[in-house]
Amino acid sequence: IGDVGFVARNAAQSGVVGELLYKQGWKTFSIQQATWILEQMLLNNPIQRVGTDSDWEMIGGFYPHSANSSRFAHLVSEKELSAGSAAGGGDGALRSVLLEAKPEERNEIFLDQLKDTFARVLGTVPDKLEVIEPVTKYGLDSLMANQIRNWIQSNVSIDYSMMKIMRGPSMEEMSDQIIDEIMGAGGTDKVDAEVKSELDRWIIRTRKVDNPRLRLFCLPYFAGGASIFNQWPELLPDKLEVCAIQFPGREERGDEKPFTNVNELIKKLAKVMEPLLTTPVAFYSHSSGSWIALELVRYLRENLDVHPVKFMVGGAKAAHLESDFQFLKAIHPDEVYKEKNISNIKGHLKSLEIPDSILENDQVFNEMLPSLRADNLLGKNYNYKDAAPLDCPIIAFAGKDDSVFNEEQIREWEKHTTSAFTFNRVEGGYMFCRDNKEELLDIVREELSETDNA
Repeated sequence: IGDVGFVARNAAQSGVVGELLYKQGWKTFSIQQATWILEQMLLNNPIQRVGTDSDWEMIGGFYPHSANSSRFAHLVSEKELSAGSAAGGGDGALRSVLLEAKPEERNEIFLDQLKDTFARVLGTVPDKLEVIEPVTKYGLDSLMANQIRNWIQSNVSIDYSMMKIMRGPSMEEMSDQIIDEIMGAGGTDKVDAEVKSELDRWIIRTRKVDNPRLRLFCLPYFAGGASIFNQWPELLPDKLEVCAIQFPGREERGDEKPFTNVNELIKKLAKVMEPLLTTPVAFYSHSSGSWIALELVRYLRENLDVHPVKFMVGGAKAAHLESDFQFLKAIHPDEVYKEKNISNIKGHLKSLEIPDSILENDQVFNEMLPSLRADNLLGKNYNYKDAAPLDCPIIAFAGKDDSVFNEEQIREWEKHTTSAFTFNRVEGGYMFCRDNKEELLDIVREELSETDNA
């Protein structure tokens, strides 16, 4: 009830979490239903862990191994159970179908099922999905990727990791890899050995543009990944190339060692970016990504004589201001990796509007933990130093309901430029780049349109 109450009081959370749960078959209680259940629990003391109003057939589509469990037999009809099994309803049922199928039919059978599953998770219809496109193009996040992973594991008994999904393979590539592994060809090992170029690992471009008029480099927030910017290219002009920075240790780079030293990170990133600095460039960064972006732009100015045409920051106090995050001060650098500090890190993420569905999912959280701890050290090891202001306009954004940083802290970015400064208030909380990207990108588009003749 507490979690539901929190979601209900926060519009951004309610929209994202509520819509996702509804698509999985979980329905909202009325206040009368909720209080009746509480009354029964208090007065009759039943052995009961959860009360739900749900469509078990829909839920079975996402978690078929649970739908077929005898523990839940009373919740679903024989007809629905049969239908689930026929469609590859868990316990490796689809694997058996594939093993018995003709070799030339296996990919088509599995790909059809995989495409249907992606459509359900994304809340769309299969016809709107292209099997040759990177799956991350459709706004897939780590929570959704984990649902896909669960479906694969329960239907074909293959552990296809969430991080592998977040690398952005196409559904065709996923199908090939999984079929190869089922048939003993070691397909997933082969694919893991295919190393992306260093540029493509660091800079995610979901839509590469020939001869772009401008490149927009985007840096995510604390422990965030490049996938937060996956849909930006669709909402910005065609000749603008969105280049989302993917730090080691995040999302599909989860098995790589994260950086804990800011200077080392900046030098490496600048070297990787250099081939893309042949056009005018602009930057958008959110929250803690903003001070990394500032240090990066300073480094590019001093070492490569590169000057951005616009520097945009969202949901971030100015870099010269002291951190308000007490948990950073409370944890000694040598103790960042100790178990006792996990609750501090979770508390910080909760204050940054990271959904409870991620924080309370041990599997997802444990996969994120190395990068969370590294980001903690990155913040603790950062020492701001005065330098010459930027010579480009700075555009700052604040969420009207931001509970993390106030307007005064964000307006302080004006001190970092000798050019124009613009301050914008947009609807939403701290995570407006996720929950209200349309309004944000309307302003970004207008700002960058002024650089056509740059």
